[in-house]
Amino acid sequence: PSVSCTTAPEVFLGTQTPKFTGALSSSLTLWNRLTLYGLVDWKRGNFNYNANEHLRCGAFTELCDAFYNRQNYDTHFLASIDATVPRASIIEPFVQDASFFRLSELSASYQLPSRLLGSLGISEARFSLAGRNLHLWTDYNGLDPESRAGSTDQAITPPLRRITATLHLTF
Repeated sequence: PSVSCTTAPEVFLGTQTPKFTGALSSSLTLWNRLTLYGLVDWKRGNFNYNANEHLRCGAFTELCDAFYNRQNYDTHFLASIDATVPRASIIEPFVQDASFFRLSELSASYQLPSRLLGSLGISEARFSLAGRNLHLWTDYNGLDPESRAGSTDQAITPPLRRITATLHLTF
């Protein structure tokens, strides 16, 4: 039955611990020189408290998109940020599904032919190009679904997308 917000019971909304985690990687070597590698990882069945959005829509309402574009939000969310409701009492819309799939790495590595290296005193050379944290698929609205810095993720820098090039030489 319906109850007032002040007398509503506490409800378990979910766990921060993923119910299912995994990773899949594979490598393929072509022509004994070129190695291709890929890694995808995922976590499913966990929730994160998006304190940043709660702050934006609670304490700093001028930063909350829902106050300007109400048509983009469901009535449940709008009711939770209503000015007549005590701000700290409703956190359910800010506890969000933190499940994700991440394309963690793609790389290519090429072994240079030794005939090109002998005159330089190099016995082996390998050039690698890698991209890390290339794409994230998630419904989580915060910075990163893996961030858990107490009550807020605003002090956390999510994993940055980066491209690296490496030259390994053996003398």
